[in-house]
Amino acid sequence: MAFTNLEQNRLELEARFWPKVDKAGDDDCWLWTAAKNRKGYGVIGVRVPRSIALATHVSMMLAERPKPRPDAIVCHRCDNPSCVNPRHLWWGDVSENNRDMHTKGRWDREKPKGEKNWAHKLNEEQVKRILASSENNSATGRRYGVTTTLIWKIRNGKLWTHLPRN
Repeated sequence: MAFTNLEQNRLELEARFWPKVDKAGDDDCWLWTAAKNRKGYGVIGVRVPRSIALATHVSMMLAERPKPRPDAIVCHRCDNPSCVNPRHLWWGDVSENNRDMHTKGRWDREKPKGEKNWAHKLNEEQVKRILASSENNSATGRRYGVTTTLIWKIRNGKLWTHLPRN
């Protein structure tokens, strides 16, 4: 979606955007509290054209920091995908973002494990209790509000593999 399309709906978008942001101090992360994509980045519906925009892009537009070139992406100084504080964001490209990851020591070809994985449903203590429990997968899933498949994957060493097994 063209960045200028966001500007066409600025007032309406701004009125819907800020209530979805948990603003802390000026220099702290401002966390997006609404819908997120599978990588943990905030998303918001845009009416014209009818589509979905990244919350970081909307934040930059509202801060009057337009996209400098078509291939530009928003990079985070804070490395927090949920953060939309324009002070933490900058326009770059994929190679600049990769260089930033390497410099900060965040480059890991493996998925982050456990609670560091943005998609985690359980915390480490819950997983340890699941591994120690003799309760069946279905009952355990209901207890923790997750699927039977997730419990099976934990108990069979497919997920949370960094935790010791009994």
